[in-house]
Amino acid sequence: RFSAPVRSQVRVRSVVVSLWPIYDNAAADFMIGFHAGVRAGVPVDEALRRQMVATRAAGAPIVDWAAFTVVGDPGLVLGS
Repeated sequence: RFSAPVRSQVRVRSVVVSLWPIYDNAAADFMIGFHAGVRAGVPVDEALRRQMVATRAAGAPIVDWAAFTVVGDPGLVLGS
């Protein structure tokens, strides 16, 4: 878990967390798509939203995609 003090000590501006446990395969598939968006220059919140939409459209159950949220700067763009 990341608490606010730990996050600020390591100077992390944005963290994507899961609000409940997710099966490893489902989390890995979700994060691969999410990170592809972030690496392409999409802000963290938009990359997360796009991956949620894509995962839902692929027929994944809600527990596999709805748990994720951004803590910190949602508009962070990688490298900025």
